[in-house]
Amino acid sequence: MNNVVLHTEVSTRLRPFLVASLMLTLVGCQTAQKSHQKECATTDSRACPPGLDSNRGWCENNDCRRPDDFGPYAVPAPLGTYVNGWNDALICSARDQQYVISRNEWFAGKEQLGPEGREHVIALATALIGHGKIVVVETEPVILEGDESLDDAYKRTAFLNEQRRMNVVAELQRNGLMDADQRVVLSPVRGVGVHGAEAPRIYNQLIDGTGVGGNGTQGGQGNGNSGLGGFGGGSGFGGGGIF
Repeated sequence: MNNVVLHTEVSTRLRPFLVASLMLTLVGCQTAQKSHQKECATTDSRACPPGLDSNRGWCENNDCRRPDDFGPYAVPAPLGTYVNGWNDALICSARDQQYVISRNEWFAGKEQLGPEGREHVIALATALIGHGKIVVVETEPVILEGDESLDDAYKRTAFLNEQRRMNVVAELQRNGLMDADQRVVLSPVRGVGVHGAEAPRIYNQLIDGTGVGGNGTQGGQGNGNSGLGGFGGGSGFGGGGIF
């Protein structure tokens, strides 16, 4: 009789824990059945960086809703997955620049190629044999000269651009690219020109410690208090510089 009473008391005490365990099990089963897929607003694929599909919600600031539970298989993409896509795009863009004849490659700004421009075109003739890349001759912007009209400036600039294109075609054909006339086009180039006039001054400050900061390898022993430098105390990681 005592054993029966004891068993009943133990069962009564354990009942709340059994109920709680059952509830947690049910909640866990329901959570595991949730979708592990993101619910993202549709976006324009052109707004997404390379390597991303058009359903990534952060493109163009579209709202992206994720479920509460990611599930056991929601593993992040490996490091570099998206950065490498951007790097590849930049590399391809830089390589395409090799097929651009820029405005500074013409002698005295006229229609004849300068020495460096001619070497560039000769190198392109060899590179273009065997694949269908297009050569782009950067067009000259329309600039009024003297008291000429805008129409006259347009005509003069268009004539200069076409002369340059034909000279590139002729140089390519002389070097073995016989279909050059179909592979040389005129187009403005959207790249931003960079002069870098400050580069020599800043570089000298970094290596000799005579600027505002100091030599990065010597702990900022320059003539200044902060600014450029390396790992030293005058700047950089030591205190308040740019790099």
